[in-house]
Amino acid sequence: ECHACAPGTYAAAEGSGTCAACARNTYAAAEGADHCEPCPADQYALEGAAACLPRPACTADDYEATYTACAWSESDSKFVRDRVYAWRASTTCNTQASTLPPTEHGLECELCNPGRVRSRATGLCAWCAAGSVSDSAANECRACPAGSASTPGLTYTRWTSDDIAHTGDAGSVFNTSCSGDCGSAGWTVDSATGAAMSGVGHSAAVSSLLDMRFDLARSSTLTYSFFVDAEAAYTARLQVAVDGGAAAHVHWAGEEAGPASATIDLAAGTHVVQFAFLRRTGDATITHDAAYLYSVVLPAAAAPGDAT
Repeated sequence: ECHACAPGTYAAAEGSGTCAACARNTYAAAEGADHCEPCPADQYALEGAAACLPRPACTADDYEATYTACAWSESDSKFVRDRVYAWRASTTCNTQASTLPPTEHGLECELCNPGRVRSRATGLCAWCAAGSVSDSAANECRACPAGSASTPGLTYTRWTSDDIAHTGDAGSVFNTSCSGDCGSAGWTVDSATGAAMSGVGHSAAVSSLLDMRFDLARSSTLTYSFFVDAEAAYTARLQVAVDGGAAAHVHWAGEEAGPASATIDLAAGTHVVQFAFLRRTGDATITHDAAYLYSVVLPAAAAPGDAT
């Protein structure tokens, strides 16, 4: 027996076995639709909608700040970048009736994390060579004096815009991706707190992944500080797993009132530690749920394939 598709769903072709939900900003008001209608410009609809709703006025929660690449400025004698504002992908506000903040030019770049200095050639934070240590304030690597030696280690106590790669670069310590109803393409650096965060504007069900790849010269302990922020307790979590195994830690929203710390013991070798922000299907209008990593510290570790 054939059943008419319910409002908010459609079947485009003859012989369909299922009815598909209307995409965002489209709707099907009646039963038996073979397509979905687009919403007017001043209205919106979430997935599977039977009607469009008026777009609300935009607020600061509807846009995000991103940064251009750092570059050395001869006139300023420092590394500078621009802060650019853009609408979040999942916003439902009336962007046609609103204006984004203006671009801010010539902002000083953040310092690199220990073990790295910013290259004038590329503007990126580069690893110091074996046998040397970094002086972040002076932006230079200094050789260890006679009678001493450098020890490898990964320390992220302040996150920079180039710490997290979206390209799957095998030489990057951190790579990110996102699946589901993503507002951004995975983890990013939060301009307000300076922490690594699971992304902005995620709604409904989402999986935002941050993979940490490294070589470990000896057994060591990874320590990270975090917080999971969600509209309702136990609707989102930060799940941490090692080398594709079962979760070593699961941190649910609502379990901690503020930032907390956790540790993972690791054996020598090459590892991938995955920080996964997972949100259950819920109210798709709630888009500020996120996980935050304030610091990640791992003695005796080096970037994949790096000798330092």
